[in-house]
Amino acid sequence: MKRVVNVRTGILVMLLTLIHTLTWAADARLKWQANNDGDLAGYRISYGTAATALTQTLDAGNVTACTVTGLEAGQMYYFALAAYDKANNASAPSAAICGIAGDTQAPTLMAAAALSLTSLRVAFSEALDKKSAEAAANYTISPALAVQSAVLQSDGKSVLLTTASHSAGSAYSLAVKGIKDLGIPRNSLPANSALAYSAPGGATDSDTEPPTITLARLTAATTLSVYFSEPLDPASATALDHYHISSSISVLAATLSSAGNVVQLTTSAHAAGQNYILTVNNVCDRSAQKNPLLPNS
Repeated sequence: MKRVVNVRTGILVMLLTLIHTLTWAADARLKWQANNDGDLAGYRISYGTAATALTQTLDAGNVTACTVTGLEAGQMYYFALAAYDKANNASAPSAAICGIAGDTQAPTLMAAAALSLTSLRVAFSEALDKKSAEAAANYTISPALAVQSAVLQSDGKSVLLTTASHSAGSAYSLAVKGIKDLGIPRNSLPANSALAYSAPGGATDSDTEPPTITLARLTAATTLSVYFSEPLDPASATALDHYHISSSISVLAATLSSAGNVVQLTTSAHAAGQNYILTVNNVCDRSAQKNPLLPNS
């Protein structure tokens, strides 16, 4: 009885996803290199919503590409591949890969805030591919300042840069390139993405500009991510009565991201395909003045 010995490490790659349907479903197209064992009978794809719980299995047959259907749009999925022979002996699974089903929107650069003279937190609109996010060469600071390291934070959406020392109170610009999200396939940050920021120290806090809403993104029927132009005061950002959604959608919880500029709202269920209006009031930034968002933003 001949045993299929292995599936080549790293051969499973995600190619594309179909546009999610009105039932919040999405598909993922997977492709891999062929196993050349003469007794090969086919391949099985194991997948699930956690790397340690690939609870669903799809027999792809003796092919090198397969579409996994019926995935929940906006949900992270993990996939692994195993080969099996004609006696149904199976190989060890490949290393798992992951991606967000139905994500066709590119990440955007949302905020940059200097935490000290040698550290800078950069916030993005969605979870990032770790390899691209932690490539220090993808970040350029002007006037010229070396970026020594980049570490993706636990929220998956912000990166902590360690830099050469800034000049206290001085103005800088951060340009970012080559960053990818976790979509299937990966979506890339738009070219020429850049933000201005100031190093701490120097003159007394003179921020008089109110924060603004830059994006509201429904990632699941009961999850709405709201992006702001700058870090927010936690107390005002997480007060449920500061958010109102049309068509009687209830706001059940509000969580502020570690970067401080994204609020994730847990809500009652939205109806697929329907338009909604989000209204926000009394949310303030972190300046000494606690500048409030413009009324009925």
